[in-house]
Order: sequence, then structure tokens, then C-alpha cells
Amino acid sequence: MPRLLTDAVIDFAVPLFTVAGAGIFGWLIAYLGAAEIVVDFITGMTSNRFGIMLLLIGFLLLIGTALNPISATLIFLPIIQALGNQAGYDPVQLGVLSTIVLSVGLITPPYGICLLIASQIGEVRLGRAMLAVLPICGLTVLVA
Repeated sequence: MPRLLTDAVIDFAVPLFTVAGAGIFGWLIAYLGAAEIVVDFITGMTSNRFGIMLLLIGFLLLIGTALNPISATLIFLPIIQALGNQAGYDPVQLGVLSTIVLSVGLITPPYGICLLIASQIGEVRLGRAMLAVLPICGLTVLVA
């Protein structure tokens, strides 16, 4: 029983340290004003609302493939919020958009943990599962 509890504590602590580190990094981004730098860079590329939204979706897709959604949200929330304020988007809309686009990252490589688990449960080769998921990913990003 003690060994089981020790393993459970370690398994529970690793994700919590990841979230704690992401929270500190998100605070640091906000404190140093990195959000304003990124907003100025993106608005320098385009001032169109829809262009800003497309760049934000692309940014979140890129981030979602490498980080889990909780860490990505904690780290990049100041940037997402600053971009939304600059473009005049509602905060609820940005939250839904961020959640949907980051959730696509759970089924795309290299992080695609949900796709890996689903392919193991369904006893399907990973390559075949990736091909089957591509239309769903495309449709989800299109809807977002």
C-alpha cells in the first residue's frame, strides 16, 4: 500500500508541477509586457479583424500541438486576451475559440495524447487513426 500511494503521489505531482510552471511563465509574460510586443507584431502584419483571428487560430494550432491545453492557456492567455481586445472580440468568444482550437492539439502529433490512447484502445495503427482524424480536425478548425 505505501508503494502504491507513493506512485500515485508522483503521478499526480508531475502534471501539477507542469501547471504551476505554466502559471508562473504566464505571469512572467504579462509582467514583462510580452503580450503588447506580440500584439504590436501581429497588428503590424494586419489590422483586419479576420486576419487577426486567422493568425490567432494558426498560433493556437501550433501551440496546441506541442503543449497540453491547460498549460497553453495559462501561458498564452495574456497574449490571447490582448489580441482580442485589440481586434474588438468578446472575451467569451475568445475563450471558446481557444478551447476548441487547443483541443484539436490533443489529437494532432507530436503531443496527440488522446489520439494515441484512442488508437491503443481501438487496436488501430496510429497512421490509420491520424488519417481518419484529419477531416475532423479540418472541420473543427473551419468551424472555429
